[in-house]
Parts: sequence; C-alpha cells; structure tokens
Amino acid sequence: MTNNKDRVISEIVEKVLQVSPKSISQILDKGITNEVFIVDLSDSKVILRISPEPNTSQFEKEQWEMEEANKLGIQLPKVISVGNYCGTIYMILEYIEGLHGTDPSLNRRQIWKQLGTYAKLIHSVPTDGFGDHMISPGKFNGKWQDYIDYDIQSLTQEDKLIEMGVLTLKQSEKIKKIFEHLRDEHFTFGLCHGDLSLKNVISNKDDKVFLLDWGSSESQIVPHFDIVEVLQSSFHFDFHDKNFLAFINGCGLSEEEFMSIKPNVDALILLRAVDRLRWALDKKPSAIEHFRENLNKILNYLEI
Repeated sequence: MTNNKDRVISEIVEKVLQVSPKSISQILDKGITNEVFIVDLSDSKVILRISPEPNTSQFEKEQWEMEEANKLGIQLPKVISVGNYCGTIYMILEYIEGLHGTDPSLNRRQIWKQLGTYAKLIHSVPTDGFGDHMISPGKFNGKWQDYIDYDIQSLTQEDKLIEMGVLTLKQSEKIKKIFEHLRDEHFTFGLCHGDLSLKNVISNKDDKVFLLDWGSSESQIVPHFDIVEVLQSSFHFDFHDKNFLAFINGCGLSEEEFMSIKPNVDALILLRAVDRLRWALDKKPSAIEHFRENLNKILNYLEI
C-alpha cells in the first residue's frame, strides 16, 4: 500500500474493524459515482466504497433501504459501517463469495425471475415523496407532480430541444399529449432499486441470489419504474425476450398484465429520456450527446 488512498482505506478499516488490511485492490468496472475496493483481511474480505459526496446521506439512504429489503427476505450484503473519516465518506460491506450474475454457467432466466420477485418485495416498502434524495427514513423530498409538470411546461415552441434539432414541433406536440395523459393517471409509489441487472447479482454456492449496488434507488412509480430500467438497459426494448418475461413473471405480472401497463411504461421511458437530456443541458454539458442519442433511440422505438 503505497499511495494516499490505500493509506486512508487502511486507517478506516483499522479504526472500524480493529484489523490491518493484508491487501487492497480497486474494482475498476464498478462504481460510476463511487470508488469500490476489495479489502483482504487475511481470514476474510470486505468491500469498501468511497463516495465523492460531502456527507454520508447517500450511504445512509442505501443502508436504510438495504435493511428494509433484508427484513423482507431479500439476499444482500450486510452493511458493516457507514461514516466520515477525515472527510472521506465510506461504506463497508460484507464481501459475498460467488459467481457474478453475468457468468455463462448460471441460469439467467432463473436469476431474472428472482430479480422480479425481489422487485415486487422492494416495491412493497412504503415511501413518502418522490425521487432519489431521502431526507429521513422513507421520506423523499421530491414530488411527482412537480417532476412531470416541469417537462410538460418545457415543451413549447421556444423549447431548446427544438432549437437543437432534437425534436420537431410536431414531435413536441405529440410528446406533450403523452405526458399530459401520464400526469392524469393514478399511480402507486414505493421503493425501487433502480438498477436491477445481472451485473448487480452474485450467486453463491447455495444458489442464493444476492442483490448488490443500491446507489440508483428511488421513491418511484411501482412496478413501472424498475420495469422501465430493466426493459431499456438490459433488454433494449425487446419485451418478448424470455428472460424479460421471466422478470415480469417474478414481479407477479402475466404477459397480458404487462401489456396492459406497457403504454404507461413506454411513456415513462420517454419522460425519463427527455428529462435526463434537459438535466444534462442545465447541469452536465459533457453528457448532452449521450442523452441526446438515447432520446433519439427512444423516439425511434416509439415511432414518434
């Protein structure tokens, strides 16, 4: 351990676990926002995540969500500690031995069905409010009405998305009608994982499926939101894929029941794409092209 990051991690582990690390290795393909490390303690291992956030609120949110999920029987790593060590925000988690969810030897259809079962349980956790910022256990500071009204009211003739050539006026008018219909629907809200995927799964020697990475969790429309993310991210809108059908079956939905909510699922896919592009325009110019391409794909998928 020669660099400063290793030194800080070593000091955190020694402080919390009362043992010195044998080795520290970073997982480079994990953690878009956080840095993730495997810490070898000789007789065991732990996962240590470091956040760029200025306080522990994000990790405390994840800890609460994971504890609520565990009460429902969902298999996941135990949170050992969350804290702030000299300005370094950290979370220490149990290390789960097993095969990564993408391992070709695993039964993917069975894993997707289990993820659907987990989704249904997670959605039963009641929440107050909307969005990804939790201000107290189970209470989120956003409002669904504010979220969708913003995107409806932004669809004007002077819209920057029209000026950029992302949307035509005709497309904008059609999208506005879709969003207005969505606004008038009566939805149920609950906790969503936000990133249900094979990459966030470990299957252990007993074939138990452990669900990892709760960093994208939100208070959202259930079951729609997790279906939106799974359908887009893992199945590229192929709702006939047998693994996707296994997932919705695990969610407690028949294929016919899924098709009955699919218009709202599609509308939410579109809403999220439009909203993310607007966010990039306001907050992260480097992401504009990525979200522009994503919106173009969704417009083609929905034939708008």
